[in-house]
Formats: sequence, structure tokens, C-alpha cells
Amino acid sequence: MFSRLFSFLVCGVAAVTVATAAPNTKSQKKGTPQGLFTASGAARVSPPKPKPLDTRQVVGYLLADNEVSVTQDLVVPRWDSSMKAPLSLLQEAEGLQPHYDAKGLQKKPAIVFDGVMDVMLGVVPELRGNQRTMTLVMQVNKLPVKLTTLLLLNGTEGLALKADGGLRAIMPQDPDLPVEVVETEPLKGACIVTLCMGDGATQIFVNGTRMGLAEVNNANPEMPLNSLVQLGCDGFNGAVAAAVILNRMLPPIERRALEMTFSKKFNIPLGEESPLPYRKPRMGKIINGKI
Repeated sequence: MFSRLFSFLVCGVAAVTVATAAPNTKSQKKGTPQGLFTASGAARVSPPKPKPLDTRQVVGYLLADNEVSVTQDLVVPRWDSSMKAPLSLLQEAEGLQPHYDAKGLQKKPAIVFDGVMDVMLGVVPELRGNQRTMTLVMQVNKLPVKLTTLLLLNGTEGLALKADGGLRAIMPQDPDLPVEVVETEPLKGACIVTLCMGDGATQIFVNGTRMGLAEVNNANPEMPLNSLVQLGCDGFNGAVAAAVILNRMLPPIERRALEMTFSKKFNIPLGEESPLPYRKPRMGKIINGKI
């Protein structure tokens, strides 16, 4: 299963097409294949291909079309990672279980939360380092009446949905520094949202575009053993088709590859990258860690 998913991630990256220029007979050297030079004779340089996801620090990789336990009533009591990752989400209590919808998001399978108390819970092993990435493929079906939890790690880090439909980063606050708030504008339709904490910054990306930024990272450098992971609850009414948690901050090329994989799978267009300023140095010590 690991090899199949790894191949899927690689294949999900959009291929780079290099346009072929009209041959320049005056500047092109004999024996050189046509299409490798521009009209001026300068060598073409292809952009670097996005790297596939490094799976060594994946805490959870949950897909609604894979490893989902569904009852006859379409209730979801368990959702397991679809690769060799330690996270499994559970909910045994009736009335708190989300439902499975085979066409819940972009006509693809999704786990649907009803906006009351639906929630799935799991635990992760001890995590070291203050670098984190969390990605959701999600859709808001109804706006919450208050700030509501989307994805939460150890009660201190994650993503929340505001009453206006925008996102807010949940992150520890340094008592010696001004309170940092990272938020986005309201989401529209199905979205690929990513929270990156690391390299001295906290960022929120929506469909590949950075929409929120604080140049500080207060992520916990050490997560205790069996830290709780929470998906949903507090009034979230919507669908989740994928949830990914990594114990490192994905560099832009890997984050883009992951977003492109989900973009292709769920037919969600990506926007331009990084429109906000991003300078160095930033506050926050970089502590790389592993599961």
C-alpha cells in the first residue's frame, strides 16, 4: 500500500510541458536536437519538478476513499491512515459519529460532519521539534455560529473555522510577545487548506496561495506521548475528504506537490503562490524533530 500511494503522489504532480520553439537554423548547432533552444539560441531551462512527499515524518494521511470503516447506516466509527502512519481516528459514541458520503466533496467520497457534536479523535506518538504541517481537503456546508475546531493537535495547534467562514490558526502564544492572530478571508466551495508552522513563521495556504502569515512560530518543541488529535466538533458543518499531518514543515516545492496531488484528484484549481511578504530572519528557534 505504501508503494502504491507513493507512486500516486509522484504521478499526481502535474507534468511540466516545455514548448518547442521553431528551429533557429542560423544559431542551432549541427547534431543538436530541435526544441532544446529558444529562438535566440539560448538553452531552454525547465523549472525543477516538485518533489514527492517524504513519508518518513508523516503522522497521519487519511483519505475518505481509503481505510474508512462504514456501518450499514453510513456512520463512520473509524478512519485509518492509508499509509504507514500511526494515526487512526475513532468515534464509538452514538450521536457523535460523522457520516460517509460517496459524493460528499466534488462528487468524491468524504466524511461529513453535521454541525452539532460530530467529532473523531485519535492519538499520536511523542513528537519532537517545532515544525508542523497540517493539510485538509474540505468544504463548509453551513457557517458556524462561533469559532469552531477543524483540526487540533494536543489542544494547542491546528486550524479553526470562524463564524464568517474564514480560517484561523490555533497556536500557542508567547506571554512575552504580542498576541499573534493568523486568519484568512472566508472560504469558497471545496478547498485545499494547509497550515505550516516552522522556520520562524506560521502560515495558512488556501488552494496553494498563502492567505495568512505571522512571522513567529510558537509550536511546541516537544509533544507528550499520546497527544490527542481532534477532527471536527464545536459546530463544524461540512465535509472532509483528506487530512494530512506531518511532524515537519513542508518546503514550498513539497507543499506544492501535495496540493497538486489533491488538486488533480478533487478538481480544485490552485492559485498563485505566496503573495504576501516573507522576510528573514524571523522570530522562533528552528527545532527539527522526528516522530
